[in-house]
Amino acid sequence: MCDSKSHQAGTPLNVKQRTFAIAKKGDLKTVLRTGYIGPCVAFYGINVDKGVAFMSHIDGKICGLKSMVEQLKHEADGDLQGFSLYLTTNHTFTLRILALVAIATFLMQWPATCVFDALLVFAMTLYFCFGSVVQVYWIARIRFKTWKVVPEIPNQIFGRVEILIDASSTTGPDKPREESLSKKESKNLYRFPHCWWADMKPVSRD
Repeated sequence: MCDSKSHQAGTPLNVKQRTFAIAKKGDLKTVLRTGYIGPCVAFYGINVDKGVAFMSHIDGKICGLKSMVEQLKHEADGDLQGFSLYLTTNHTFTLRILALVAIATFLMQWPATCVFDALLVFAMTLYFCFGSVVQVYWIARIRFKTWKVVPEIPNQIFGRVEILIDASSTTGPDKPREESLSKKESKNLYRFPHCWWADMKPVSRD
C-alpha cells in the first residue's frame, strides 16, 4: 500500500474518464486518484526507484495514450522498463466472461448457413467486453516491453471502485477499494462531459 504519510502530503490529482495524469516524487501533487470505475478500466503504474507514477481512466477506447507514454518516458529518463503495471475494473469483469460464454453457447445453436453472422456477433461481443483490456496488455508489451500487468479486480457485486497511487511511495499503489462517495458525487468528480469516443487527454493541473 502507499505510504500513509504521502497521502497527507497534498490534495490528490483527480483523473476523470478519458483522461490520464503523471506525477513525480517532489511534485506539489504526487497522489493520483480515480473513481467511478464500473465497466471502465483503469491502467496505472509506478517506478518506485525513479519516483514516477501514472494513471489513466479508460472509457470505451484507449486512443490518446501515445502522448502519455511519451511524457512518461521523458519523466523516467527515457526508459519505461522497471514500471510495475496494474489494471483495474469492477465486478463487471466477471460478468463480461459470463456474457461471453452465454453468447457463445447461444451462437453454437445457430444454423450452419449463419456461421459468418454468428462469428461477427461473437467478435463484436468479444471486443466490447475485453477490447480495452487487450489494448492495455498490448501497450504494456509494445511500450513497456513486458506482458506483466497485474489485474486488481475487487471482489464486489455492487458499487464503484476508487484507486490511489502515490509517486512518492516506496511500496506501490493501494489496493483498489469500494468507493465511499455516492453515485452522484462520484459522477461530478470523475465523469468527463465530452463524447465517449474522444481521445484521452492529460488532466489539467489548474
